[in-house]
Amino acid sequence: MSLEETKEKIIKNNEKISELLRENEDLLRGEGFDLPNENFVVGDWYKIKIPSGYIRNTTYFYEKYHLDDIVKKWQVKANISYSFQLSDFYNYLFNRFNLWGSVVIIFYKNAIINLVSIFEALILECANNICECPGECQKVAACEVHFSKGARNNSYAALVRMNDLGIISYNQEKMMRIKEIIELRNRVHIRLAEQSEFNSADFCLDLHNEVLTLIQELSEDIYKNGVKLYSCCNQEEKV
Repeated sequence: MSLEETKEKIIKNNEKISELLRENEDLLRGEGFDLPNENFVVGDWYKIKIPSGYIRNTTYFYEKYHLDDIVKKWQVKANISYSFQLSDFYNYLFNRFNLWGSVVIIFYKNAIINLVSIFEALILECANNICECPGECQKVAACEVHFSKGARNNSYAALVRMNDLGIISYNQEKMMRIKEIIELRNRVHIRLAEQSEFNSADFCLDLHNEVLTLIQELSEDIYKNGVKLYSCCNQEEKV
């Protein structure tokens, strides 16, 4: 089957799926259900199923993003991989359903916030694992790779420090762009937003893909240049 034939088959299948979904809603309305205020509940086994394999398993993310090396705590590693699985789910909805209006903007917003949360988690894992010392380190003043308390708790400050140490090599334009993205992610409270989140052009597929690329680059940089600084003290050999 050629690519064009595959595309034609998929379009026809989507038309059938759309018609069946519409028929289900018509059946329920015919029974007097006020959708979506009330719903007819079927068992989980009988609900529509996302095809197996589209949402990738945690092992895939552990390996692709070097989480076993970058992240020290199992629960943090698990939470990051679960967030990646949520990203797969959002990706499925974007690519399989015709979403529109305010709904698609909010879906992109939630998907982007999820990805930026992963991005920040990787930054702070690196910042808090580098030169990790049990108890109070007596050599902090002379330490060349030390992260301040502020940098260990602020993702952008940590990223600046990582750039200074050569763990990453981002130019000023890229750093400013990342700062914009992090600030955009922090604008999550509906009541505090200064513009309509439902019509914002900030949240779109291009930004979603841009953040995903940043995550991929960051994980590689930390794996290659940051992990080797974990749990070590560059002052030991000078004593």
